[in-house]
Amino acid sequence: MAARFFNQQRNGAIVMAIIQQLDARLDSHWCPFLSAFHVPDVQAHVRKTGASVVFVVESPHTCEVRSGKRADCRYPLAGRSGKEITSKFVDKGLLCSHHAGRSLGELLQEGNLDWLRVVNVCELPLQADPYHQLFASGELDTGSESASLPSLQDWGKLMVTFGKIRKYGKKTPCKWPDDDLVRTVMEDFRERLRRAVSDSPLVVALGEVAAAACRKAANKERERTSNDPNNGSGLSPGNENWKRMCPGATVPHPSRGRWSSEEGSAKVKEMLCRVVEHRDQSVKS
Repeated sequence: MAARFFNQQRNGAIVMAIIQQLDARLDSHWCPFLSAFHVPDVQAHVRKTGASVVFVVESPHTCEVRSGKRADCRYPLAGRSGKEITSKFVDKGLLCSHHAGRSLGELLQEGNLDWLRVVNVCELPLQADPYHQLFASGELDTGSESASLPSLQDWGKLMVTFGKIRKYGKKTPCKWPDDDLVRTVMEDFRERLRRAVSDSPLVVALGEVAAAACRKAANKERERTSNDPNNGSGLSPGNENWKRMCPGATVPHPSRGRWSSEEGSAKVKEMLCRVVEHRDQSVKS
């Protein structure tokens, strides 16, 4: 029923998959609204080759949702966090000085930094703020004048499930609950991360949830290739995507000044050195 509201190419596999999961839980009349919050990874027409560095972040926030009227115009790291990363990249010589003040997501969307890709664990916001702010401001565009707003109770049910990903992703060791919607999100992430990695990337996880999701995706990929009879042992060099999906560096998310703290700045400094190394290797190849 809900699928008639959507165009899969515009909204992405994750929106369609989540809608199918939610139809059994919530009233389907509000499903068109999810497309208004979908922020895909950098589009394929921008990034045609594998990336030597992959940044993994948790999920879009308000600035990312507001970065474009349509899903295919939106991009990750569009707000202050994206500008903080740009600033560090400029200081390190990874970007030119005239890029200062602009968000990393905007620069990526324009086709800069072809050695870098940004992947969200979930392409829909996992936090409640983006949904609440767009409702309150009247900015929400469902593409349907006849659609009625979903109830706060329905949104609350969705946020409880999304909240599980954030809550359990911050625990050590991380163990996500046995939930169909959680599995849907994580399977979609694993597929996108696998496509993003190149032959020898550096995967940088920004925050605890991103790091936990990378490790889970790598473990699932290892199980898949090991158990696939078409892959032989599943451990040949061509089938070791799972190793490349593991986070090679984990740093705090740049929001709320975390990169300026003593502990955060030390991790960021080390990470940037590794980014330069992988960027240089990419340029040489």
